[in-house]
Amino acid sequence: MRYFDECNVGDEFRSLRPCRVDADEMNAFARRWDPQPYHLDEAEAEKLVGRIFSSALLTLCISQKLTHECGYFDIAMAAGLGLDEVRMLAPAFADDELSLVTTITEMRESSSRPNMGIMTNSTRLSNQHDETVLTYRLTSLVHNRPAP
Repeated sequence: MRYFDECNVGDEFRSLRPCRVDADEMNAFARRWDPQPYHLDEAEAEKLVGRIFSSALLTLCISQKLTHECGYFDIAMAAGLGLDEVRMLAPAFADDELSLVTTITEMRESSSRPNMGIMTNSTRLSNQHDETVLTYRLTSLVHNRPAP
């Protein structure tokens, strides 16, 4: 466990291994949560990008899984405060291999919660061709190390 006062702006966390986008999972997710025609129908997808692609929401979920695996959430988070500047820059297709880098970009002591800080990270999810698929910023409330 790392605490707010043990982190620094510039600390970087990288996925340990890529996550393959699974076609069946893409289809099941789209059917249940994001049934846009271009996520479910080849002809509709072809009009936009040539083939069926992942829902941005599933892609965001994949980034969350990779963020956990890379150790970023081993930091003593108290609560998420906001997800900002979400950008879907390229589609994720079945069998793409997605990798993540998240970097602490801002830190400040909390003015309303003693012994806590506010931390913001910037996350980039990219495919096997190093094309950026998704970016966002996450701000969290983080515990300082408890006093002895």
